[in-house]
Amino acid sequence: MSEGDAAGILLVDDRPENALALEGILAPLGQDLVRADSGEQALKQLLRRDFALILLDVQMPGLDGFETARHIKLRERSRHIPIIFMTANDREEEDALRGYSVGAADYIRQPFHPDILRSKVSVFLELHRLKREADSLAHRAMHDSLTGLPNRVLFVDRLEMALAGLARRSYQVAVLFLDLDGFKLVNDRLGHEAGDELLKEIARRLSQVMRPSDTVARFGGDEFTVLAEGYTSEAQVVATAERIRNALCGPFVLEAGEVTIGTSIGIALATGAGTDAEPLIREADAAMYRAKRAGGSRHELYDVAMRRRAAMRLRTESALHQAIEREEFRVFYQPKVEISTGEIFGVEALVRWQHPDRGLLGPGEFIALAEETSLIVPLGAWVLREALRQGREWRSRHAAAARLTMAVNLSAHQLARGDLCDVVSDSLEQAGVDPALLCLEITESVAMEEAEATIAALRRLRDLGVRLAIDDFGSGYSSLSYLRSFPVDILKIDRSFVQGLGRDRRNASIAGAIVSLAHALDLTAIAEGVETEAQLAELRGLGCDVAQGFLFARPAAPEELEDVIAAGRLGQVSSSTGTSSISR
Repeated sequence: MSEGDAAGILLVDDRPENALALEGILAPLGQDLVRADSGEQALKQLLRRDFALILLDVQMPGLDGFETARHIKLRERSRHIPIIFMTANDREEEDALRGYSVGAADYIRQPFHPDILRSKVSVFLELHRLKREADSLAHRAMHDSLTGLPNRVLFVDRLEMALAGLARRSYQVAVLFLDLDGFKLVNDRLGHEAGDELLKEIARRLSQVMRPSDTVARFGGDEFTVLAEGYTSEAQVVATAERIRNALCGPFVLEAGEVTIGTSIGIALATGAGTDAEPLIREADAAMYRAKRAGGSRHELYDVAMRRRAAMRLRTESALHQAIEREEFRVFYQPKVEISTGEIFGVEALVRWQHPDRGLLGPGEFIALAEETSLIVPLGAWVLREALRQGREWRSRHAAAARLTMAVNLSAHQLARGDLCDVVSDSLEQAGVDPALLCLEITESVAMEEAEATIAALRRLRDLGVRLAIDDFGSGYSSLSYLRSFPVDILKIDRSFVQGLGRDRRNASIAGAIVSLAHALDLTAIAEGVETEAQLAELRGLGCDVAQGFLFARPAAPEELEDVIAAGRLGQVSSSTGTSSISR
């Protein structure tokens, strides 16, 4: 967007005389007119700046107007810009329909009356002005006017979203509450202008030291908050607090002089579903005041929550040890369904804990602790043996289950162990199961932690003859070069994209891209977390191979799935013309 109030209008026409005429007609509107003599040049201009409107000639050499518009609408930064097509072609109705199909907002036939063109352009300019005003108002409502950081309203909104995601993720959400020690003294001695300058510099340093995914906000006065996600231990959060404190302890050179301040930081953690934003902020605030009372320039964890979690952790860890010895765990199974036929593609083994006092516990209650204490290794080995045994029983009883694939999850700890291949090989031999009927799944984030080591471990597993899958694909940061090197058979689309189908077109675009990528690499695409018929229909349209989720069946004990396994299908889920694509 250009400086000042003038809106940019991009004029795209390969004939200089036409572009010159357009400039003459639109000059009275007082807007910033930018010319492009081809579709390619127009796309380059759109990389440099934003525009309020594009006037686009239909007939041009190279990229014509329709193809240029298609590229414009595919780009995230330009898809919102309205396009008016211009043409001297006699096929007005045909061209108009085609233009609207690629995203045109209006259509005008040459030669056109100058007043008509100015009138049309003025309407779009007014809409652009109103949108800019609305965006500005929304930004001011959500951001601090002095520092430009998110304000309390936006911070709480993002925190609520992060807490809502805890039900699906095994990480912690941290709130860090910061108060500047000695800020009042700076205001009193150097004046409020110096105080404002210091606050802006504090905001700059905080933004530099935190990750792009974190939210740094100004709560008011000399108080700042930080929302950080993705941590798996308190030690990581404490390290972040120390990094913040160190970044802010250095001297600040202001116009009125050099100042040095300290920072008191309170930390509150949410590790599971059910935590609300405001109480978590209050806990971080209370911890910050305890840090101040202890002398300032330090961090403190909210002690009540920490003591409660520590006590629960010790009890759970002890109970986990006993549970493994007593074999208190159960394996539930969730079918995977071939979308085009309704046939059972396989099942995934999912562990549950039959706690003697608390009843049946889901993985969210104990898997993270099992990972931290390395108990996941013996637990994972037991789940593998039990799943292979159950699969063998089903195959021995039901003809439809003769080639039933059993999927078992691998943790980072298991993958890193040098004896993993021996454990898998021994388990297969003990169960008498064809290795091709076992699929081992690792998450994308685990695969990329030590990518080269992962590739080596996966190749050793692949040599055994087992199938391999990348789980939660799209939630991490795999590069295509590494993905090509992973000896895998299956990509499982992260459930966050599946759950967004039908609500956000971007989720459909991402899911479709993952399906296309899987097929390009000769892999099977599986969508997990399918809960509605609408999601299934969209996945079918995207060409996804297999689906898994509550729409078909919840994870269940083996005896509850006996009839389904015997039948080999969960009912017809394909369109009348659908055919199986599970040959990859």
